Formats: sequence, C-alpha cells, structure tokens
Amino acid sequence: MTKRAFINLFFCLCLCIGMAAQAQKRDTAAYYMYNNGKMAESKEAADFVRILLPPDSTVDKGLITVNDVFKDGRRKAMAHTYINSPYIENGLQGPYIEYFHNGHRKYIRTYDNGNLTGECLSYFPNGKLYSVIDYTANGPILKQCSDSTGKVLTEEGNGTWIKTSADFEYVAQGPVKNGHEDGEWMGTINDGKTEKAVYQNVKLISGPDFDMSMPDVYTSVDVQPQFPGEREASHVT
Repeated sequence: MTKRAFINLFFCLCLCIGMAAQAQKRDTAAYYMYNNGKMAESKEAADFVRILLPPDSTVDKGLITVNDVFKDGRRKAMAHTYINSPYIENGLQGPYIEYFHNGHRKYIRTYDNGNLTGECLSYFPNGKLYSVIDYTANGPILKQCSDSTGKVLTEEGNGTWIKTSADFEYVAQGPVKNGHEDGEWMGTINDGKTEKAVYQNVKLISGPDFDMSMPDVYTSVDVQPQFPGEREASHVT
C-alpha cells in the first residue's frame, strides 16, 4: 500500500468514526422534569434534567441509559430503561440508584421490566438506612426498618415499622411479624386525623389501609444545561 493510499484509508476511517460518534450524539435527548415524573413547561419550573443516552449495542441494543441531574449539575439518579421517552418508569430494567440533593443515597433498587425485584433499600436524607424491603413474586416482605438516628426497629421481618411518605413525613406505625403488617397500627390519612387499622398477616381487617410498602419511584439551581453537538428535546430551551 502506498503512503497516499494509507493516508486516504486513515482519513476515511477517521471520518467514519466521527460520523458514528455524531450519530450517537444526535440520539441523546434531554428533558426538563418535575419530581413527580412529568415534563416541566420550562427550565425555571423544572426540578431536574433527564438525559437519555443511546443504547450500547454491545450490551443490549434496546436498553437506554438514564442520567437524572439536578439543575446545578449534581447527580440525581442513574438507571436503564427500555422506554425511549422521558416517561421511563414502566420500562426500568436492572440496577437503579437515586440521590438526595445533598449527595446522600436515597434509593438503591433493582427493576425487572418496570417492576421492583429483590431487596430494595431506602435511606433518610442524613444518610442513615431507613428500610429494606424484599420484593418477591408473592409480594413485598418488610425485612428491616430503622429510625433517622439509626436505631433498628424491625429486624429479620419482626418488630415495629414506621411508614413514611416519599418525603419522609410520618404516616403510620405498627407491628410486623414475619415480614408483614400484623396487629394494630396507628397513623394519619389525608385529613391528618389519627386512625387505627388492624392487620392480620398483611390482610387488612378493619380501618384505613396504611399501605406505603410500595415506595415512590421518583420523589434542585438555575443553570442552563449544555450538550454540545447533541440533540436537545423541544422541552429543553
């Protein structure tokens, strides 16, 4: 091969690599989002930015990488999904990790086609472990619960469990036995009134249902996101 032919071949290879990289970048999209998982009307109204990266064909050509970042650039969540849209929840697949704005972990979970599976961990904003729930084919098993100081209240599925909202506001408290609600629970419902519920081996016998065992998937500052060379979604302006 002559020197000129080698140079031409090298140039063509570089060009092909550059075109492939640009094509991949054009497949990247970013969206302004609210914490409830809906798209925001504007940058100013949004809570975070969701970035969808193209699939790695060497791993799974249908699995999209999700990077959620607060608008000041701090990481919010990392996940994978089979859904090529900002509404990723029903297609979540594999490991999922979410962070509070202060950098502490919020959730460590595993998904299978949008469904929680295996042991899922939740944390308090101060970094202390809040709960461990095992999602099985027969339903969630309440394994471990602690208060915000780190004091263990439930261990190996037995003890006292404190249920909270996604924002860690108190909802209810009561006994668990073999991983399920069992006995009298006291808590509050929408109007703030204190109510009593009675469970027998997870089955609700009387009173309101304080079922908070299925945690929220997504529960923040004025920096315009920049993605040079990448396609930005119409909602990112």
